[in-house]
Parts: sequence; C-alpha cells; structure tokens
Amino acid sequence: MYRLHSRLRTIPALAPDGWLWYTGQAANKLGRLDPQTGEFREYPLTKPDSGPHGLVSDKEGNIWFTAISAGYVGKVDPKTSEITEYRPDSGAEIDPQHARIRPQWHSAVY
Repeated sequence: MYRLHSRLRTIPALAPDGWLWYTGQAANKLGRLDPQTGEFREYPLTKPDSGPHGLVSDKEGNIWFTAISAGYVGKVDPKTSEITEYRPDSGAEIDPQHARIRPQWHSAVY
C-alpha cells in the first residue's frame, strides 16, 4: 500500500504502461505511481489553482484531465512531460468535470 500526501485528493486512472495516475487538486498537480518500483513522479500545473479532477488515459498513453477551477481540459504527455491546455475556441468559460475516451470516435468527452 502507498500513502499519498493529504493534499492530494485522488481520482486515479490506470495508464497502458501500468502506472497509476492521480490528481492533486489542492496541490495543483498530477502525479503517477509505478506500482512495480514504488516510484512517484509529479507534474505541477502551470496555471495556478487549476483544480485537476477527472483523469483518463488514451491509447497512446497520454493522460487527459479536467481543470475544474480554471475551466480547461489538459493533456500530459508522459514521454516528454509536456502539459497542453485546451480551451473552447469561443473563449467561453467551461466547467469540465469528468473525462472519458470514446475510441470508436477517436475523441475525448468531458
């Protein structure tokens, strides 16, 4: 069993490589755990108070998350550690909650 820091309120997702991803809403970061070695790695978000929440992994191993406090959807590329933010083209505020991948449509839904 692994203990997560109390500021890391977690909604986990399992990636294709076996790593377990979690959100750290109050800490404004995502993290992952390698259950084979016990190694943790954290990914701080650049936008303050993003409120990372829902997580889902796509078939390429990218981790998609919702930023419920900042109104965007983000993607982490674990190979490069790059975090990309996606916002509506209209500039409208959104309130993403949970994510899921629809492989039959090659899309993510929030």
